[in-house]
Amino acid sequence: MAAITIKSLAEMAGVSYATVSLALNDDPRVAEKTKNKIQKLAKELNYVPNNFGRALQSNKSRLVGYLIPNITGSFLVDILQGIGSAATRRNYGLLVAIADIDSKMEEQIELFREKRVDGIIASCSSDNLMKRLSELGRNGIPTVLASSENAKKSFPLVLTDNVEGGRIAAEHLIGYGHRKILYAFSSDTKDSSKYDRLQGVRKALRAHHMPDAMTVSSTEELFRVLSGRERPTGIVCYSDYEAAIVQSVARKAGLRVPQDVSITGFDDSRTASLPEYNLTTVAQAKTQIGEIAFEMLLRRINGEQVESVRLKPEIVIRGSTTRIKKAV
Repeated sequence: MAAITIKSLAEMAGVSYATVSLALNDDPRVAEKTKNKIQKLAKELNYVPNNFGRALQSNKSRLVGYLIPNITGSFLVDILQGIGSAATRRNYGLLVAIADIDSKMEEQIELFREKRVDGIIASCSSDNLMKRLSELGRNGIPTVLASSENAKKSFPLVLTDNVEGGRIAAEHLIGYGHRKILYAFSSDTKDSSKYDRLQGVRKALRAHHMPDAMTVSSTEELFRVLSGRERPTGIVCYSDYEAAIVQSVARKAGLRVPQDVSITGFDDSRTASLPEYNLTTVAQAKTQIGEIAFEMLLRRINGEQVESVRLKPEIVIRGSTTRIKKAV
């Protein structure tokens, strides 16, 4: 039996060659009914797209690269899942490069160039990397940032509104009657989002005419604060990872969570719902970040201008926060 081609699919479906091509790429310009008909027919006939031939004709490889600093937690894994799903729908291949320092990133970027990727999504944003990606952009390889922000605002990006996330975490504690609120983060965190979330916490406190938030960035400092007489009753943590550490330090200081101190995280990671943490946290639409980042990159590859996107976070209430006990 002869191989199924776009031309033969077009004849069977009674549509044009161009319509089949657009439908197989999930193009919104094709009516949903027609698109479903063509995609169903292609699946039934085991149609295999000739990506090599299409790449030669269009001078596109139909490959995109995803650059990440690590893959140790679930956060970037979920973003990767979103990128991969969107790439599959659009008939694109995905190359993933993991590099935790600039020298390794340079090697991975060179690999992307050798593989002729059409564009790059990055979840890291050091100044050296941004400079290198800008050079690639001038040579026709665009970049979109996914949940990473560079101070120079060099590229379009998609990420959670971190200021709003910090604000709603603090508002949750304020709504439970807490007036002494602390913001905990790791001094090792280089991402600017830690300051954005603190800005959101401060915004909520100002709205209620409350004192500024205390801040700590080490476990030693946190233990001293939680062991003192003027300790906070509510803690907003930069991430779920920090929240788990804060819970442990609080217990070492003889405090019960949430009876003596309420704690919020950020990310809604897979561990947040485990019984030992039962963490109230700010949820990010991680898979959606990946999907949107890919679609933004595809538009840039096609020569379109795109605007940055900030997604609204939501609070997920679990057992690590409670209403403050009023003195009798």
